Amino acid sequence: MTDIPLFKLLFEASPTEGIIALENGLKRSNPRAWAAWQTLQHQQIRAAIEDQVAHGSDPKLGTVLAAVWSDVANVRAAINPALTPAGVSRTVTLVKHEFEWANKPVLTINVDGVSAVRVEFELAMSLGIEAATLTIRDARIHRIEMGRFRIEAKLLCDGKALWSRPLKEGRLPGAIESDAGIPLRHTRYDETSFGNQRRGPTTGHI
Repeated sequence: MTDIPLFKLLFEASPTEGIIALENGLKRSNPRAWAAWQTLQHQQIRAAIEDQVAHGSDPKLGTVLAAVWSDVANVRAAINPALTPAGVSRTVTLVKHEFEWANKPVLTINVDGVSAVRVEFELAMSLGIEAATLTIRDARIHRIEMGRFRIEAKLLCDGKALWSRPLKEGRLPGAIESDAGIPLRHTRYDETSFGNQRRGPTTGHI
């Protein structure tokens, strides 16, 4: 199984909720523009939002986990070249843990007859993981096997909550695998693939 976009994970059971939430954020950030647009343009915008909820390139679960796990002692040892030579794979098992994470995805809409629309959201998430086994090589995670997880999330725009996911429990249908690997860093202050803060808001794109 390839890495999972967060919007797909959060909205998979209720994509309509995700579409409505993003549309409400667009209306909130651009009320005059929304009022001026025609019905056909509204339909085109909604179709574009539907496409981004289904196929969005928002931060992926593996990338978020990699940023959080970079500070774990066993993971640091696995990415330390003095302890783990290049090309050597190490398996790291993590026990039950919880963390909070926030991201600022940007929704960009391009529709005929409408200037490009850009809306910034905030996605705040709490995640608890029962256990995880990582396969690490060359400072990258190539495989993640997770036990049960618990997740809560909230989507905001201009400080107003647009959508919230109550506590959800589940198990991924399979391991997350990546041939190229998901980058890890020696310290949380190094750049990650989606920003430079582990727990603070970062910028991404839907």
